[in-house]
Parts: sequence; structure tokens; C-alpha cells
Amino acid sequence: MNIGIILRGLVKSADLGRLEGLASGQIANDNPIFQQQVKVCDIQTTVQNYHAYHQWQHSHWHPCIAQVLSLNLQMRCLTQSQSGVPLIGLVHVANRILWLAPLTEQETEIECQISGYRLHRRGVVLTLRTRLKQADQIAIIADSEYLYRCKLRANDSTETEPFGYAEAEGRAVFNSIALNNDVGRRYAQLSGDYNPIHLWPLTAKLFGFKRPIAHGMHTLALCISARYQSADKWQGETQLDAFFKAPAMLPCKLEMATNEQRTIASASVLGLYNPDAPDGQREILQLRISRL
Repeated sequence: MNIGIILRGLVKSADLGRLEGLASGQIANDNPIFQQQVKVCDIQTTVQNYHAYHQWQHSHWHPCIAQVLSLNLQMRCLTQSQSGVPLIGLVHVANRILWLAPLTEQETEIECQISGYRLHRRGVVLTLRTRLKQADQIAIIADSEYLYRCKLRANDSTETEPFGYAEAEGRAVFNSIALNNDVGRRYAQLSGDYNPIHLWPLTAKLFGFKRPIAHGMHTLALCISARYQSADKWQGETQLDAFFKAPAMLPCKLEMATNEQRTIASASVLGLYNPDAPDGQREILQLRISRL
């Protein structure tokens, strides 16, 4: 990742007036689209290492690889002046992946843009949209939602959950994963995401965490790999909705579970839980899978 881009984002301050205007619709969204062409030879090692680390056995690429391949473009979106937000203070709350075609080893076109803002009772949520295209076909559209906590005059919104989140009742555990102390540093080396909250106890404490926390996209990728472990081919157009509910403090042992009621709004539901966490913090993420 470009160090200059990161430093620019760290020293940047929030433009609350612009954020309120963007979220309320009084200011038009004029955030630019950033694009990049990547060749297989430039990313082949990254893709192979990512698949090995997340136990992905298929010939097509893991859908979460889009986050890794687009990270530089995402940082450019967040650090450019029109975004209105600094990097410090952004909380990744949800991800929606439209998996429209299998990604394979070929030249890939990537584009990123902050596609929208909305008011939240705790501040503003921005949506960062990433598209991956191969052979003139869009294969992945990924929307990442980030909450920036701030006090605005218009913070009377009662909307708190992205993408129509609904609580799942009951669960049946089918797998468990152990995350060691160094998981954050290992995933950072793989993905390029060196957010200090994931690295060391000292750097995590600087941002309000008692211990380092696992990357949300790492835990999501593990859940998706487990869900598709027995599938021998691409399953068709799919929507993956992930809700990051609580941080996974490292080290920890997490349980993957299916929802006993099986569906929410016609979607199959998986959850990742920390049984040793305090009440209210045991659900790490919820993953809803819907066929389109």
C-alpha cells in the first residue's frame, strides 16, 4: 500500500459540514471513480497465498479477494478531499458482495468509488463500492459500509442496521477456528491492511482496544470458505451480506454456526461467535447468503 496515501489519510480531518450535506442529500456526491488494470502475473502470488491462508480449494477466486486487490484504490477514495472523512475513526460495519460471475486467472479491471452517504444515529455511514470486471463482464460488485462517529445536527435518524439486518434465533455449531495473537499481522502482510488496531497490543490500545482484533474481512473469508467447502463448482449468481457485530479480540476461539430457523428473508444464515466473550459481544458476524 502507498505510504503517502496512508499518511495523508491519517492527518486529514473530518469535514462535518460536507458530511451532513452529503448524507442529507443537500450536497451532490461528486466523489471520483478510481480505476486500475491488473495483470495475472502481478497478482498471482497474492491470490495463491490468499487462497492457501483461507483454505479455498476451488479453481475460481475467492469472492473476498476483491477487497485485497482493490485496497490501494479504496485508500485513494477515502483519503481524497471530497470524501469528508479521515481514516482514523472509520468502523467497518457491513459488506455486501454481489457475486455475479466466477473470477479466474485473467486480466482484471478494478474500479472504486464512494457511492453514497446516509445518516446514522451515531454519525454518518458511507458506502465504498468496488467493481471487478473480467473479459468485459462484471464479476463482483462489493459494497463496504463504514461508520464515522460524529455529532451532526441531522442525527435524528433511527436507522442503525445496514442492509436490513435481522437478529437470528438459535444456532447449531458446525465448525470452530482458533485465531492466534499473530493473526492480524499475518493477514496484514497478506492483504496490505496494516491498520494498527490489528497488529500489536500497544497499537490497539492507542485506539481504544484492550487487545488486537482480527480483520473483519479475514473472518468473513473464513466463513465463506467453510460454507463453500463441499461445492465443486461455482454455484451461480449469489448475494453475500455480512454484518460485523463485535470485534474478535485476539487470541480467541470462534464457533461457526448455522441458524436453526435456517432463513431470514429467504436467505441462508451463518454466524461466527465467541462463546467466551461477554454478553452482547458474542456474535462476531452474521453472514446471509441469497441466490439471485
